[in-house]
Amino acid sequence: ARSCPRLRPEAYDGRRLGEQLDEECRSWIQVETTKDGRRKNHLDRAANVFRVSRIFDWYSEDFGEGEEGVLAFLKKHASPSDREHLEKVKVRIEYLPYDWSSNRQ
Repeated sequence: ARSCPRLRPEAYDGRRLGEQLDEECRSWIQVETTKDGRRKNHLDRAANVFRVSRIFDWYSEDFGEGEEGVLAFLKKHASPSDREHLEKVKVRIEYLPYDWSSNRQ
């Protein structure tokens, strides 16, 4: 689905799995965009809101304790400038509508 992270163009390798998964998380949080060109997960600094995929809500227990766990995960994989903002300012999470349409990569 379009709201999911992209599919990796190579097979996952057990020897590099952690590195490969971290690369995909960074890409999904920092780079990947929707069909209208907006980032799939993005920090709105003016509103102090990190708008993220509904996946973070559905699987919140995988990211840690509630919103704080999700924010810690986002901070770990965010761009340096977003990470700096997250460390300085209290930010809340807003979950975006999920786009189930086909991801035609």
